[in-house]
Amino acid sequence: MDQHDPSQLLKRKTTDLNASFQPIKTGSGRNEKGKIENNNDNDDEDNGNRDPKEPEPLNSRMNKLRFAFQLYDLDRDGKISRQEMLQVLRLMVGVQVTEEQLESIADRTVQEADEDGDGAVSFLEFAKSLEKMNIEQKMSIRILK
Repeated sequence: MDQHDPSQLLKRKTTDLNASFQPIKTGSGRNEKGKIENNNDNDDEDNGNRDPKEPEPLNSRMNKLRFAFQLYDLDRDGKISRQEMLQVLRLMVGVQVTEEQLESIADRTVQEADEDGDGAVSFLEFAKSLEKMNIEQKMSIRILK
């Protein structure tokens, strides 16, 4: 491999960046580093043409979900607790919302997404709760010309 070939450099940098994602505990007791299996058969991103050995594109739905999950999982234990949800909400809204309203939002959000009843939201529960959301649109950056 030519180390000065720009296409090889970009491919290597992209692979390094993709591998640098924090390990995510899936709730099944195993860690996934930089890759989560996507069981969505209607995935528009690869149309069955993506080599499963290739890393997921950085702008894939799963990588966007992984990024969003890591914003909430402050202690990196693979779960979003009510307290973590509350901390992030406080940072997002500041003083415009009362503490009581924030607590209500955090309680309801965790309760709705928590399928196994452990009081926290795993990555898989998080991803499932956002299945219907157009995360590609919400987490895309449009560059205007």
